[in-house]
Amino acid sequence: MANHFDTSSLRSILCDPYSNSNVENVLDVVAALVWDCNFQSAKNSRAIQSFVQRFSELANFIYSQRTKFTDFELVKVIGQGGFGRVQLVRHKATRRVYAMKMMSKQHLLDHSQSGYWEERDIMVKATSEWLVTCHQAFVDKENIYLCMEYMPGGDLYYWLEYYDTFTEEQAQFYLAEIVLALEALHDLGYIHRDLKPDNMLLDAQGHLKLADFGSCVRLDSQGRYFCSSPIGTPDYISPEMLNCQSKAGYIGPACDWWALGVIAFEMLFGETAFYGQSLVETYSRILGYEKSLKIPTDTEITANFESLIRDFLRGADDRLGSKGGANEVKQHPFFESIDWMNLHSIAPPIKPVVTSDVDTSNINFDESEILGADAKFCGDSSNSSSGSPANLPRTAGAFAAKKSVGPPAYFTGDNLAFAGFTFNREERQRLESSTKVAMVANGDANAAEMRASLAEVRAQLSTAEKQAAMDKIAVNEAQRRLDDTKAELQTARAELERMGEEARTQVSVIQSERDTLCERANRLQTELMSAAEELELERKALAAVKEELTSVKAIPSLSVVNEMRQRSSPNENTSLQADLEEARQQTCRAEAELVNTRRLHAQEMGELLDQLQAAKTFSQLYKSKLAEAEAEMESLRSHLTSVQASCKELKECNFSLESKLAMSEVDLDGLKKSYDTDLKEATTQVTRLKERVSIQASEISTVTEQREDLRQRCMALEDSVSNLTDQLQTLRKENNIQHIKLEQTVTKLYEVASVVPTSGKKKKSTEAARVASLEKQLRNAEHRHQKEIADLQSTLNRLKTDNEEKAKAMAELTESNRMLEQELERMDAQMNTLYECYVTKSGTGGDLSSSSSLTGMVAEPSSLSAVGEISHSSENLSNDDEGQLITQQVLPPAIEGVCDFPEKIKGKKRLAWIPRFVVICPFSVSFFTSKPQLGSVPCEEIQIQKIFSVRPGTVLDLTYATEDDASRLICIISDKITPDFNPNDPDLMSIASTSSVSGGSGNATGNIPWQGHSFQPITFRITNTICEVCRRPCSDLRSPPPALECIRCRMRIHRNHVENHEKFVVCPNTVKQWIIRAPSPADRNAWISCINQLKKEAGPLICSESLHLPGCLSRSSQPGAPLLGANTTRYRSMRNCGGRSLRDAVLKRSFMVTFPRHNSSSGLTGSVAARAILQSLPASASQHSPANFDGQHDL
Repeated sequence: MANHFDTSSLRSILCDPYSNSNVENVLDVVAALVWDCNFQSAKNSRAIQSFVQRFSELANFIYSQRTKFTDFELVKVIGQGGFGRVQLVRHKATRRVYAMKMMSKQHLLDHSQSGYWEERDIMVKATSEWLVTCHQAFVDKENIYLCMEYMPGGDLYYWLEYYDTFTEEQAQFYLAEIVLALEALHDLGYIHRDLKPDNMLLDAQGHLKLADFGSCVRLDSQGRYFCSSPIGTPDYISPEMLNCQSKAGYIGPACDWWALGVIAFEMLFGETAFYGQSLVETYSRILGYEKSLKIPTDTEITANFESLIRDFLRGADDRLGSKGGANEVKQHPFFESIDWMNLHSIAPPIKPVVTSDVDTSNINFDESEILGADAKFCGDSSNSSSGSPANLPRTAGAFAAKKSVGPPAYFTGDNLAFAGFTFNREERQRLESSTKVAMVANGDANAAEMRASLAEVRAQLSTAEKQAAMDKIAVNEAQRRLDDTKAELQTARAELERMGEEARTQVSVIQSERDTLCERANRLQTELMSAAEELELERKALAAVKEELTSVKAIPSLSVVNEMRQRSSPNENTSLQADLEEARQQTCRAEAELVNTRRLHAQEMGELLDQLQAAKTFSQLYKSKLAEAEAEMESLRSHLTSVQASCKELKECNFSLESKLAMSEVDLDGLKKSYDTDLKEATTQVTRLKERVSIQASEISTVTEQREDLRQRCMALEDSVSNLTDQLQTLRKENNIQHIKLEQTVTKLYEVASVVPTSGKKKKSTEAARVASLEKQLRNAEHRHQKEIADLQSTLNRLKTDNEEKAKAMAELTESNRMLEQELERMDAQMNTLYECYVTKSGTGGDLSSSSSLTGMVAEPSSLSAVGEISHSSENLSNDDEGQLITQQVLPPAIEGVCDFPEKIKGKKRLAWIPRFVVICPFSVSFFTSKPQLGSVPCEEIQIQKIFSVRPGTVLDLTYATEDDASRLICIISDKITPDFNPNDPDLMSIASTSSVSGGSGNATGNIPWQGHSFQPITFRITNTICEVCRRPCSDLRSPPPALECIRCRMRIHRNHVENHEKFVVCPNTVKQWIIRAPSPADRNAWISCINQLKKEAGPLICSESLHLPGCLSRSSQPGAPLLGANTTRYRSMRNCGGRSLRDAVLKRSFMVTFPRHNSSSGLTGSVAARAILQSLPASASQHSPANFDGQHDL
């Protein structure tokens, strides 16, 4: 049995624009499969070669007939990201402007996290006015393209940078539009995941639309998405998404509401709510949002706005919008004044200045960054004919230069991954408008059988279809109106004449109004350019609708003839053929009338179309109705006469045909009703389009009036400014004159006061009278200028207040400078002491810690007596060359240069660099505001002994750092030195320290410092505690091992790790991270090498924790030795003298030794022990005489 395949369902699927199996997708599959079959191993397969040979020409034809890149003109590149580039283009045929996003196929396949399908589907399905829509999508062999609507207003971050911050009114408006955009996106079943101001675009009027849907994902039936890794911008990422990095979990629309809260914070305060200089800092603040969220107090904010921010920046379960969605957000008190239904019709607070349809002045993108590259966009020049943008250069990421490679070795299916990507919105709209026509054509299931039976009349079928339809309509009208009287026709004619007269009257009125509007249109010709283009599109759509209506008229006749032929019996075919011969003769007679009718109809349609294009008002509707009524009357009259004459002949000759025509009357009535319905719909659509044109004209008029109003206001303000400027100049002149007069008066008073009176009472009385007269003049002058003096006095009071504040600040700065200078001198003295100690030890090779030599010296009386001969005055080295030689032998020379410190700013880059002059010395790294500040107190300083590690920095250490910045970054980890730093605090201990651990308490507080930790002895019996160094248990119920716990970070370790001087992780609560930028990568490497060398070579000097003296101090510190007691003496590094003073002045060296004042075990006082040490010094160091040995002495 043969299987009959029903093609109607397949045809409906292929023609359905919303089906995954529509014609566009099938063509994509064919072209992609042919392209993917071009691989090396395919040459060995005859089947694949046969397929390619048969369909390669079809694939090339498909590509040539569809939209491609060469159909557009490149205007400018307006953006580039990691996955694509956005270009402003103009279609060559339609001259429409689009924003084309171009993405590399290979780059998208290499990065699976790119959501190009989600981005395409959202913009294709988007019908909301708050989402950016896609007009066309197409592919070629290398790239995919999305043609989106162009938003000339730029992104929201551009305006945030322009205004620095928004007012609450501006923030309220755009936050409300973002809420509506998120509502539209969530209703489609997607979440954005990368919501930020950069992805929010403004149109020419200033309204906002959401864009960049590459990070969107579809939610499941429960409104959730299983996330295994966080995606998005660090500053706007939600804590629940950040937690997915360590443990995968579900997220939902709440992550978008979190980002909206951060945007609200940024709009008002100019920076994000959880900004940090590094990613680690930013992520830690986001995870600890309950404590890190702080509302700045230097900016005014209403209670409702603050409540909105705090409601957004909460946990996912309690966050605003997480339960009720956008409706819950709309009910917040902050949005109480928002009219949600008419928000798009409200004038936005920001109105971008747009001068043309390709204006890019509001888009902050430097095209020269990518156009300056030499590499071409297409790596394979052989594909230049495929329409790829070969004239554009590639820089990095998706557009990095690729090597020219041949076809792959095996089948990859790279092009099949993008099959079905093609989309054309205009084509879809045309398919939707012709759905009814397609349904009627698909309903003719027996068309094939009718073609076989009417083979002899196929040549004349197209000509007879319209005539048969007109004959059927005439027969139907004649049968229904045969019994009607001519009076009804007269009444109808009178009614039509009356309607025509009314229509003519209305047309005349409308024409007068049209003339007025034309004059107005001439004045607004420049503003109506965009409206004219849209009107042209509407005209084309109307023409298409009329063509479809004509086709609809033609289809019913075929259906009726087919049914007539189908229902006729085989016996009647012979008689029917004879009847058809007679019908052909009648057809020939009717052809003349048909030609005349067509010519008249064409003329009338031409006139109607001309009137439709020129009128632009409702006059078209009345004229078309009048013309149609007159044509119908003439047609009915002519057809009625001819039908009446031929009716008798048809009844006699075509009796069987009349019976069949009677059966088809019902079908004809239905077709006529459908025709009337389509005509009404078309008329309604035309009316609606005219109303839109009228509304746009009124809007243009309103905008023009507003512009004129603003122009008048500007002129008034300019006049006011001019008047105020003139008044200001006049007042300044008067004030100068009054000042001159006052100075002259004061000068006279001084002259009078300076005159020395002569002897005699008469002389005195004369002078007294003169003085009285002058005082009277002075009082008059003061009375005349009392107002000016009062103003001057207020100014003087204000200046005095400012001077007092400045004097107070100057006093504070002077006191601070004095204290810093004292600290500088003290540090220099202690540092020189360390130099002297090192030179003495290296010059003689003697060991100050040798117990035998010191013991012998203490035992000899001569040694003790020799101490008294030592001078009590301290002298310095007098030989400059010797000091320079010693310095060169001890430590490497200092390095000077200019570095930069990062500083967070408000703006697109969000990062600024503050220059500092750096001096890397043997004992510290000092930073000065400028080079002339050398020798003064540095603004920042890092002691070498406090540096834990120094390494090259990366982009992870500093957020918003560029690649050039990362190649020059230096990351230094050091002890955290607070303003109240006390060098004698035993809890602060360098990582380079080599102190030993004993059973003592460690310091006065009972804690043991090591690696920045402050450990306290503790034992663990019950809890299962693991050592964080060796990962072995440090707890036991019966005999727990000795353990230590840091009171700062709660680190728990075995005691022997500290006793053995093992190095492990420093305490995070006592470290500070320094990020600096060197002038070049070579300087960065040199500086890092120098600091590491200083740590290594200067370690014996600055890291000695005690001076090993027998009988005075505890035993030498060795690994495994017991802990020093509370009286342990430590030497800390002070600011070195390796700067300018070291090179220009004579070296001053002194050696400081701190002795305990009471030590019963030695039997010697600190002074005696010091004298014993002095005697053990070599001759080269004995030039320095001791003075006042009492605990601390300078040698």
